[in-house]
This record gives sequence, structure tokens and C-alpha cells, in this order.
Amino acid sequence: MIFRLLGLAFLFLSAFGQESPKVVPFSAPIKPMIGGKTSLTCQSLFGSPPLTIIWYKDDVQLTDSPSKSIRIQSMEALSALIVDSITSSSSGNYTCKISNRYGSDSYTTELLIEGPPNWLSKPSDIKQQFGETISIECRASGYPKPKTTWKKMKGPASNWNQIEDYYSNMETIGSNNEKLILRNVTRDNGGRYGCSISNGIQPDLWTEFQVTIDGKFS
Repeated sequence: MIFRLLGLAFLFLSAFGQESPKVVPFSAPIKPMIGGKTSLTCQSLFGSPPLTIIWYKDDVQLTDSPSKSIRIQSMEALSALIVDSITSSSSGNYTCKISNRYGSDSYTTELLIEGPPNWLSKPSDIKQQFGETISIECRASGYPKPKTTWKKMKGPASNWNQIEDYYSNMETIGSNNEKLILRNVTRDNGGRYGCSISNGIQPDLWTEFQVTIDGKFS
């Protein structure tokens, strides 16, 4: 009896247009070019007006901002997000959320921009005590996804070599080696380090930093 009444109530509300929105799935253009323009269009399949449409990029709300090359044009149940000048940082997950007084719905699509890596986290000089743990991050955005390579200066000729050749107390974390962990550090862990980041599109990224180990050495 209860389920029957609920069903009748739903039919009654629908008959009078009291419906929550339903976002029509949309997709991003294939291989948009850096410096070009692209757009995403979001609309509601149904839903009682008035409707509110909000765009997000990586869970951060977007606003109409020509200075940032982003324009949002909305009209009733339809909204267009326009990127006037594409950069590699335009890559990300774009979400359109439509809501009214009866509920809300959202849809997310990923926009991938092919371009060289851009710094997200760059290591600086580190000073650490003997026997402690060092955590270093070298990370960048870009598509294809960049990979980090860790190196250390070694020998009188000051050659840069892969860090994996030296230490048993180290490990790299992340699918693309973006974090380096040195555990129970000793004097031998000190020195000049570098990390390079590449995704096959030039230019690559490179930075150097110094690791100093303080404390009593046996």
C-alpha cells in the first residue's frame, strides 16, 4: 500500500512538471591543440525550471572570466563552457552540475591537451639529520602524463647517473616515480641531485638541488 501511494505521488509530481534535472552526457573534443579554442556543451534532458547550471574543473567551480580565457554562456536548460586559448594546464576533469528545487544531477568528462610538462612541485635544497628519512617530490602536469627520472652527481668527472645505481635505502613512489624516499640516511646520501621530467613533447623539465646530511657519523 505504501509503495503504491509513493508511486502515485511520483506520477502526480511528474504530471505537473515537478522533476529533478537529468544532465545529457557530453564528451570533450579529440586532441584539441594548444593555442586553439574548444568548448563543452551541457544541457538538461528534463527538469522543472528554474534550473541552475554550474561548471567545475577538477572539483573547483569555474566562473565566466575572459581574462583567464574562460567564458560561460548559459540560457535556461543549456550552458556552454568556452576555452578561448588552450594551454597544457587546460587538461582536467570538467563537470557540469544542473540543479533545481527538486534535486540535481551532474556529468564529468576529461579534457586532455597534448603539451609539454609544467611544474607542479619542484624540489629545493634539503638539510636532514643522520638516520632520518627524506621525502622529495618532483612532479609536473601535462599530457601524455610525464615521467620523473632521478639522478645524482657522482665521481670526479661530475657525471650525472641514475640514482638507482647507488642506494639500497631508496625507493620511488607513484606511477611515474614523482616521489623519492631515502630512509635511514647516511653521509653517502648527501650530494648534488637532479630530477628530469619528460612526456615526449619538448621541452623537458630539469632541476638540481643539494642534499646535506648533518649529525654524528660513525
